[in-house]
Amino acid sequence: MLLLWSIWSSAAAHGESGPYFIHFNFHRVIETETESRYLRTDAQFNHRGFIQYKRDDEVIGSINAAATDHNDYYAYHRRSRNWYTAEGICRLIKGLAHRGFYELESGPRPERYEYPVKYFMSLMVRCGDNRQSVSYFSARDAAPAARSIELVQRYLKRRLQLLPVEKSRLTTDSDASSSLKIGIVKLLRNPKLYHGKRIRISDDFVYELENVSLSDRGIPQISLWVGSTPSTFGSVANLEPYSGARVAMEGIFVAGRRGHFGMWKGELKRVTKVERLE
Repeated sequence: MLLLWSIWSSAAAHGESGPYFIHFNFHRVIETETESRYLRTDAQFNHRGFIQYKRDDEVIGSINAAATDHNDYYAYHRRSRNWYTAEGICRLIKGLAHRGFYELESGPRPERYEYPVKYFMSLMVRCGDNRQSVSYFSARDAAPAARSIELVQRYLKRRLQLLPVEKSRLTTDSDASSSLKIGIVKLLRNPKLYHGKRIRISDDFVYELENVSLSDRGIPQISLWVGSTPSTFGSVANLEPYSGARVAMEGIFVAGRRGHFGMWKGELKRVTKVERLE
């Protein structure tokens, strides 16, 4: 029975559990003189009760004394006839089609992603045999798409009002703060003690699909998720070239389940320095 539940949950998470499905993504980077912020809304659900909603306002670079992140999150698998109904999803599709949402021309897709992209919005919806999707990669497209985005967000807000959304607020050290040198074993032995602190850690680095992490060479199963968003005030443009090397990294440590499917016990985010050791 547990195996069947796991298979169903996995299928639901990828939108394959039924013909009525919505996945909405909105990402934008906003820069000021003192910091850059990463705004993200990600929501997906289907009529069989899979719901995942994330809304983040995160600092990716700051020279202020401290910086604050705001995160809202909700995820659940629930069998319910009255949750996100097929009729509601179909009405949303018709409303977007009526507004010409799927006929709009979008900006060019980047040849290579520098994550996070400055502006990105996508929507994929499925209603029976009717499947529609559209993506935008330029803020230039924000104006013609704004009314349709508002329609989607209004629909989500109405549906989310009854959910116990988890909200968090994290105040972290600035990118200009001095870092604490620490080993990954000691760090994860008492993660709450270092939560929100700037640290320097030296370990083996892996950059691959759904696994961007630092691992202890002597104990490979002890690893730390590395946020793939470097600070805009740092010198790191892309972490991928360091994959397979032993490196020293500096960034903000965040305790708790992080990374792909929450499989890591902590995250190193806002990476500002990377040094190849061997």
